[in-house]
Amino acid sequence: MMKCNLNLQDIKDVMRIGKNKEVVISVDKSIEIISMLPMIKDRVLYVKKTIESDEQYSPEKKLIRAEHINLLNNKEVKINGNIIISGERYIEINDEEDRGIDEINCFGEFKINAIVPFEEFKIATEIINHADETDARPVLNTICLDENNLIALDGYRLGIRKLSSSTDEQLLIPLYAINALRKIKDKKSDLYIESNKEYIRFRLNNTGYEIVCDKREGKYVDYKGVIPQGDFKTEIKVKSEILRKISAEYKKTRVYHMVCNFNDEISTSTAKLLGFTVSDKFETELKGENLEIGIKPEYVYDALKHYKGEVTIQMNGPIAPILISQGNKTNLILPVRLVK
Repeated sequence: MMKCNLNLQDIKDVMRIGKNKEVVISVDKSIEIISMLPMIKDRVLYVKKTIESDEQYSPEKKLIRAEHINLLNNKEVKINGNIIISGERYIEINDEEDRGIDEINCFGEFKINAIVPFEEFKIATEIINHADETDARPVLNTICLDENNLIALDGYRLGIRKLSSSTDEQLLIPLYAINALRKIKDKKSDLYIESNKEYIRFRLNNTGYEIVCDKREGKYVDYKGVIPQGDFKTEIKVKSEILRKISAEYKKTRVYHMVCNFNDEISTSTAKLLGFTVSDKFETELKGENLEIGIKPEYVYDALKHYKGEVTIQMNGPIAPILISQGNKTNLILPVRLVK
């Protein structure tokens, strides 16, 4: 008969991270809270939190549903056989609910691909909005881990973040696994990224979390070939906050594109709306040629929203890709062809 003590918040967190309405409590040498969504179109999302304990348990599993959790009103939860105790509330669970949960973990052996501070990895996943959210091109419906780069692109935008550690194998990580990782609050753990032929596993050594997802097949786009190389005809330095604010306000009015005239010292951005035109001036430091270029405000805003301070923007003409960079961050967006 199962007997163990749990923190209610731990159970809720696993449900939230796994986007599931039920969890399995497994006891053996430790206590495990497990969420596993059924496989749909060869997709799997498995979330586990391990809680170390000095107690000795007989191996057993218990299924707990969201409707049980919603009735618990105390942060400490006790499970005693089929009874869940929370404060003065007792909930009796039907034995039949435990059926079919014996084979919940069958992913095989994993090898370590990379170890990186989790907080660093989590911040780098800010590029998730640059990934393709559709299944039109499955490899773009992922974030790619290649060497020490984390990459996302959708055909119009590209985001790259450099990590402090490298992987020994290119891995295509499904967006739903990235979203699950982003929900975990942990600033102290190292993230162990591991894989086998079918799955990718993420382990956090401090909080005991483990996430397993399917390993996407296919080769990622040649993102390095997309990035312009060599000298640029136009290079400007500008405060990211200024362009971000302007593009955010243009974006709210559903402007299709803004026209930027990049010059030395003072540059301008202009947007035409129904019946009127709005223009803004902002300070820039220019190297090379003056340039007039059209850009979608939403692309500018999405690229700059995670930057602080001065950024470098490099261009090779009005229809060439726009490269934005600062430190370990790189973004690339495509311009809008202007018709005069």
